Amino acid sequence: MSRRSNLPLPRALKMPLRDVLRGVATVADITEEVLEPAAALLPTPVRSSFRSALATFEEAGNRAVTPTVDLADIARASAFLRGKDTSREAVETFVNVLAHVWEKTRSRHGDHTLLFSETVAAASLVVRQSGERRTAYAHAAAILTSLRKANVASKLPGMPVAPSKEEQAYIDQSLLSASVWLLSERGSTLAEEERLLELAFALIQALESDALTGMADEKLLAEQMKSLAEHL
Repeated sequence: MSRRSNLPLPRALKMPLRDVLRGVATVADITEEVLEPAAALLPTPVRSSFRSALATFEEAGNRAVTPTVDLADIARASAFLRGKDTSREAVETFVNVLAHVWEKTRSRHGDHTLLFSETVAAASLVVRQSGERRTAYAHAAAILTSLRKANVASKLPGMPVAPSKEEQAYIDQSLLSASVWLLSERGSTLAEEERLLELAFALIQALESDALTGMADEKLLAEQMKSLAEHL
């Protein structure tokens, strides 16, 4: 029997995190003054971690959303993750967007030993399409589970070589951040999408192991992804 998600998040926010930073965050540097309203919405144990993570991503200055990934690509990747578009073209777009997200994560952590294989990812997702009707979050959880099982990110992607505990946590955090971002409400500009992606990274990093507890339980993972996306 799966257990319910127990993420240290408030049951209901007066507004999503994006609304606190919308506008000012796209034209101003991330400062303590700018971050405080968003951090104040979170439980005390995760406030400082969220503030620190988001500030670090801002300082990195490396955007995952480049001119080769546009709003249409992001929207189509989101539709695939939700199960609304399961065409081969949607798979390829989703995988391409994930690759851009992976490059941002890798740059952020200064890690150049773990690779993300678009080929392995696309093959695993095309094979697993079953036409089974699921909720958007259940479909997203199934996709994320398939990516993990296919070993799409590692020192040798696609090979049956188990990553270390630290490497697996790093991979899971990156894939979960990308998924939560794509499951959230879409931004109206690339700049806003970039900010939402950074918010997703910061939120997952701030919650640390609590956000990764569902990775081995698909039903629990779907619940957690829903909660995280709604807070974003």
